Amino acid sequence: MIAVQIADHFILHRDRFAVAADARNLVIWLVGFIAYRLLMGVDTPVGYTLPDMVLTVVLCLLAEKAKPTKQM
Repeated sequence: MIAVQIADHFILHRDRFAVAADARNLVIWLVGFIAYRLLMGVDTPVGYTLPDMVLTVVLCLLAEKAKPTKQM
């Protein structure tokens, strides 16, 4: 979940405080959660949290590039 917030706030500079929930970010979070669970079985030098966070941030960036959100 923090990876989605990092992408939104620090990289995309979106102010989402007025929005109760963002369906696209919820779907990205779910994909990130599933990837996290799948990566738990993979042995990497950096663990499985960092690769999952990078994947989730990249998904947020790709989703924004594919269909930009309207600014409020």
